Amino acid sequence: MHDKRLPTNVFTYNCLVDALCKSHQVYEAIELLTTIKDQGIYPNVCTYTMLVDGLCKVGRLKHAQEVFHDLLINGYNLDVAIYNVMIRGF
Repeated sequence: MHDKRLPTNVFTYNCLVDALCKSHQVYEAIELLTTIKDQGIYPNVCTYTMLVDGLCKVGRLKHAQEVFHDLLINGYNLDVAIYNVMIRGF
């Protein structure tokens, strides 16, 4: 989409991150997040909730905790959904 100059936003990329995480391609999702940040599109809490959920489901709980902690430090207003994901992960 980017190469064809079609408009994209965080919601477009959330769909891609969700699909990657659901297919257990979490590290590809992380790479995608890095790419979109370089384009000036910043992930939201929903994006990170999907990422944390994907990390938990592939057994990377420590990494999920690090992402969660970074979100708290960076001042994101975390909602009940991401807390539920972490609780399920534990």
